[in-house]
Amino acid sequence: MTFSVTDSDTGINFIFYFGTTFFQQLKTIPNPFFYSLVTALVNVVSTPISFWSIEYFGRRFLLIWGAVGMIVMQYIVAVIGVTAGAADQNNPSAVKAMIAFICLNISFFAISWGPCAWVIIGESFPLPIRSRGVGISTASNWFWNCIIAVITPYMVGNEAGSADLGPKVFFIWGSFCIMSLTFAYFLVPEMKGLTLEQIDKMMEETSPRQSASWKPRTTFAAEMGHVRTPYFAAAPVSSSSYQAEASYSPPTNPGGIYQGDGGYFPGGGSPEYGYGR
Repeated sequence: MTFSVTDSDTGINFIFYFGTTFFQQLKTIPNPFFYSLVTALVNVVSTPISFWSIEYFGRRFLLIWGAVGMIVMQYIVAVIGVTAGAADQNNPSAVKAMIAFICLNISFFAISWGPCAWVIIGESFPLPIRSRGVGISTASNWFWNCIIAVITPYMVGNEAGSADLGPKVFFIWGSFCIMSLTFAYFLVPEMKGLTLEQIDKMMEETSPRQSASWKPRTTFAAEMGHVRTPYFAAAPVSSSSYQAEASYSPPTNPGGIYQGDGGYFPGGGSPEYGYGR
């Protein structure tokens, strides 16, 4: 649930929900709706990159560096917005620079926090409560989206009673991204290349900051006695042992049962090679 909160508070929904209104407040853009379409296009084009990067670099890596990228981009937008890009400065070049950094911020989000949040939510819960955990996380995400949609007009509006923050609102979103970075660094483990059962075991045996170096010592099937324990879980053996292993033939009793260390297996099978024919 906390992951859904930190994902929603990155400021991305502000850009997509109120981007056109925000660009109008800058007063130097002739077609604010066009730039809203540009930000949406950047999001669509950048997201497929995560299909490759999430497995190549890992979830934790993308979350940490994605948050760093968003922090830098949002603070740059805020600084430009209160200096050269302020509405009373009437500086179109500075405003275009703000939009460029906003697009870079969207790209960082679309490659990292956007897809990674849902991948980790689906992987991190134990099997018995996975469906309920994902459901609660999704509800939490929409709950915070609703809160942002309600309070943002008062944050950036210029009507009476509104905060009229304008570009200064990006200082707030950048600060929230610092919270997201802290959460990812201390509490989110690396789950790249692991099965759901191995993720549960990894969370039992190591901390999130050490999780990237954790390696599985066995498989779920091996623990259940369905297959031979993998070589990486055993002690080093000599070449003669490998030759003996290659020539090993399990005793069978076709049509009957095989009694081994793991119990009785019908159909002439063995515990090393499964339940039989």
